[in-house]
Amino acid sequence: MLPKKFRLTIVEFYKNPQHAKRFLLPFFIIMLKASQIGNPRFCVSVPKFLDKRSSHRHETKRIIIEIIRKKLTKIGSSIDVVIKLRRIIDKKDKIVVDREIDRIFGEKGLLKL
Repeated sequence: MLPKKFRLTIVEFYKNPQHAKRFLLPFFIIMLKASQIGNPRFCVSVPKFLDKRSSHRHETKRIIIEIIRKKLTKIGSSIDVVIKLRRIIDKKDKIVVDREIDRIFGEKGLLKL
């Protein structure tokens, strides 16, 4: 689980008046907005239509949150991020998802070296 200061709700994301940048990827949709908070905040959404079993949805969410948690020290900008999953992620897909998140954050200059 992410520390509380790094958590974001969908309602808070949509209340932010900044324009969102969307990135469509095979596993998920990432939406980014600039914020005034001072630290990055994340929300991971796994819709019920992907899998009716909550255990699979929660496992997918835990995989994404764990990938993000390991990168928190590298993410330096003040940004709100919503990740909406497009399919269930297994442990075998974890490396591919990790690379995709690195690639998007790297392209946008969000990762510190």
